[in-house]
Amino acid sequence: MYQLSVEQHFDAAHFLRGYRGKCEA
Repeated sequence: MYQLSVEQHFDAAHFLRGYRGKCEA
């Protein structure tokens, strides 16, 4: 459960920073 929480948080942070980056392309 801890791993899931960390993974979800990291994914959210990466999505926010990557939204206007490579993820958008």
